[in-house]
Amino acid sequence: MFKGRMEKILAVITIVLLMILFIRFVLRLEPTDYNQLTENALNSPEEMARIEVVRRNAFNYAKSCSGIQSDVTFEDVKWYIHPAREIRFEDGKNHLDLAGWYDRENGSIWIAYPYRKTAWVNAHESLHALGLVGHGEEFFRCGLLAEQQD
Repeated sequence: MFKGRMEKILAVITIVLLMILFIRFVLRLEPTDYNQLTENALNSPEEMARIEVVRRNAFNYAKSCSGIQSDVTFEDVKWYIHPAREIRFEDGKNHLDLAGWYDRENGSIWIAYPYRKTAWVNAHESLHALGLVGHGEEFFRCGLLAEQQD
């Protein structure tokens, strides 16, 4: 009885190891190097021009949709690409994995690499840069809440 179970466990372990090897070497799936991708984007004037168009359009959309009267302009905001899939925001024991983050202290918007050209994320953070704290009515009305996205 023990021998039969042991054979089954070894068979399962063997299958799992073969699957891992198949995925790793045959499909050549490797962890994404977001630092390299971010560096490539930052070093490509064409890519940065496309990103700036998204950012500027998102900022203008956020300002017009929300109706916020603010002296903050697109040029006042410092924009950064965060070299990771998500931005880990920790508050004590709790954490959130975010697509974007507005740093009030520095007037900076950080967008995680995969969302660098995602209009709603850039517009969402733009609302924060325009002075909104929390996620009130303007976010909902402008369709800039995460749960409103497909």
